[in-house]
Amino acid sequence: MYAATTRADARGEARRRLAPEQRLTLAEAVSGFTAGAAYAEFAEDTRGAVRVGAAASLTVFAAPLDAGAALLDATVVATIVDGDVVYAR
Repeated sequence: MYAATTRADARGEARRRLAPEQRLTLAEAVSGFTAGAAYAEFAEDTRGAVRVGAAASLTVFAAPLDAGAALLDATVVATIVDGDVVYAR
């Protein structure tokens, strides 16, 4: 999501090929990684959103996400895949 919102690499270097004019907002990037990914695999009825009847697959962060360099320091506290906790800090 960092590259999608900044169009820079992890060192903060924007490269011509990353097309800075194609930066996404954080909301657009999150949507692409969730609802957009579910749509791409024809699974939007069961994945891509937190709702009753959907597969519970999500990542829990220690604090709200913020666009920009802060994404590189985001701390994951739990990962849940199909309702099972597969990582907990």
